[in-house]
Amino acid sequence: MANSDTQRSRSLLLTALAIPLLALTSCAFAPLIPSSGDLEAYLNEIPIPGRGSYAFVPPTDAELEIWRRAVAALLEGNLSLAATRASRLDYDLLLFRDAGTAQTYFVLAERRDAGGQPLKGRGTYVYNPQGRRALHLQVPHPLYDLNTRGQGIFLFLRLRAAALAIAGTHRNANETEYSPCDGTFSDGNPYRISDVAHFDKTFFEVFHEELLRADPKLVAISIHGFSSSFPYTAIVSNGTPQDLGNSSLANRLADALDARLALHGLQAGSCNEAGFPDTLCGTTNVQGRFANGSPDICRENAPGAAIPERFLQVEQQPPLRQPSGSVSWETVLDALAEVFPQQP
Repeated sequence: MANSDTQRSRSLLLTALAIPLLALTSCAFAPLIPSSGDLEAYLNEIPIPGRGSYAFVPPTDAELEIWRRAVAALLEGNLSLAATRASRLDYDLLLFRDAGTAQTYFVLAERRDAGGQPLKGRGTYVYNPQGRRALHLQVPHPLYDLNTRGQGIFLFLRLRAAALAIAGTHRNANETEYSPCDGTFSDGNPYRISDVAHFDKTFFEVFHEELLRADPKLVAISIHGFSSSFPYTAIVSNGTPQDLGNSSLANRLADALDARLALHGLQAGSCNEAGFPDTLCGTTNVQGRFANGSPDICRENAPGAAIPERFLQVEQQPPLRQPSGSVSWETVLDALAEVFPQQP
């Protein structure tokens, strides 16, 4: 973020610290809830219902609009209004002070039922007002893409990124409720409505859209996993198969990963390199379609990549999704830090 943005964020943070007491004095507004602890542990411990749980309740159009306005109010610094709007959707807005770093974050946390499960499986969202990199880390497939939740949280905190979104359920939670959006699994089976990367009417998608609208420099990084025999440990794309030059963010990140993986006899590639096969390129990912200007993110591929690129999908074989080892989360962290230098 630029210096002016950093100053504004600090001003918002000081305002936020005063708001809880003010909000509690008025029944018209929901309070901003002060919280503290280990943010990494807190986010990793939020329950995520599994396959076949039917825990995802798709929001209505009216709920999506309330959510959009809640996120917009948060990004504009109108925290009391953001908390009030979120409360109407059974979300709390937490002012979370991380004990390890003494940094403060805003967390949109879904309320839970008597059994401790999320009420409607709509996800968890974090905004860092003091972010040092204009990055939005996304975890669309926790549980299904093994270890990606922990990895996304790890990257978000250590990169000091602007935002983090974690889907609220397994992508196949609603096992027999199919998404109307196009695209299928490699076996030809359709995606489900609980798959936030392939269904456009979700809180996850709206959070993504509002972030990109609020900051024209923000880049979304969508963390995925695959386990096919494709001869790459990592595949990067900008959500299109368009061939781009060396200055492409997708190609630069693939090169940064490849340099590190080559030390271990592995390789990374990019869908945006000339001649790369059109495989795992994220063309039906609705977040990528939005970032690339598709006229219908549910049913139409983007006409081409947005320039500058606003979305990167990172597909990873199991080794890169391991918390530790010679190839691990640290490998991806180092590559992202190289391509996206920290701002003062």
